[in-house]
Amino acid sequence: MSSLFPARGAAAALVDKISKGLNWSLNRRVTLFSTHGTRLRYYRMLNWRDVLVPRLERRFQAVRRRARQEGFWENLYVHVDRDHRAVSLFLGVHPVGLSLKVQNPKTTATEGGASLVFSQAVTGNVAVFLYPYDSEFMHQPEKLIVWRVFSSPTDITRRTIDAALVDAFRYWRVSSVLDGGSWWDRRRIGMLRRRDRYGSEDKALTTRPSVMQQVVSEFLAWWPVAAVLAFSGIVTIVTGWHDFTDKVGGTFHAVAGAKSPVSANAPQTHAAPAVRASAAAINPAQANHG
Repeated sequence: MSSLFPARGAAAALVDKISKGLNWSLNRRVTLFSTHGTRLRYYRMLNWRDVLVPRLERRFQAVRRRARQEGFWENLYVHVDRDHRAVSLFLGVHPVGLSLKVQNPKTTATEGGASLVFSQAVTGNVAVFLYPYDSEFMHQPEKLIVWRVFSSPTDITRRTIDAALVDAFRYWRVSSVLDGGSWWDRRRIGMLRRRDRYGSEDKALTTRPSVMQQVVSEFLAWWPVAAVLAFSGIVTIVTGWHDFTDKVGGTFHAVAGAKSPVSANAPQTHAAPAVRASAAAINPAQANHG
C-alpha cells in the first residue's frame, strides 16, 4: 500500500507542472496596453456614421414616399440626429374626438408619439425602439418596446430594417384608437413584449447584449408556439398520426359546412361539375383611367 503514495505525489506534481505551463502560456499572450476594444469601438462608430445612417435614411424616406402615394391616413417624417446618434421614423399627430377632460370640455383630443428609432450607444451597440401611439383614450402598459439590441451596426441588414418596420406599423395599429390592429398584430406585439428584457432606453443603451440573453428572450417570445407544437406531437404519438389528422380534417370539414352523412341504401345523385371562372385582376391605375 505504501508504494501507491509516490505515484500520487508524481501525479500531483505533473498536474501542477501542467497548470504552471498553461498559466505561463496564457500570461505571455496578455498585454497591459491592449487597444483591441478601442479600435473595435472606433470602427463601430465609423460604420454607424458612414454606412448605417445613410441606409436608414434612404429606407425611411422610401417608406415615407410610398405611404404618401398609397394614401396612408397619417403623414410620416424622418429625422436624423447626428449629435445623439439616432435615426427615427415617426408619425404625425391627429385628432381622435372630443376631449373627456372636465377642464377642457370642448377641445379636441389627439394621439401621437408613434415612432421607430435606431439609436447607437457610446459603446457602439445599436438599440431599436418601438414607441406606440398615446392619447387620453388609450394607453399602452409600457412606454416603449426594445425591439432588439445589436452588438455592431454591421449586424443590421436591409432585411433587419424591413422587419423592424413591419413590427413598428403593427405596434402603431394596435396602439391607435382609430385602428386597434388585427388578431395577429396583437399576438405579435404580445410576443415582442415578452421578448423585451430591457424595458427602458437607458438599460438597452448601457447593457451589452449577450447570447444567453437573446436565447432567453426568443424563448419567452415563442414559448406559446412551442407549447402548441409539443401538444400536437404528444397527441400524435398517443393517438397515432392518421387518427390525429383525420380528426383535424373532420373538424375543418364540419366547420366548412359539410353535409350530413347519407344512408348507403338511399339513392345518390351526382351533380355536374361546376365551372369556375377566373376573374382577371384589375390594375387600380387602369380602373381610375376607365
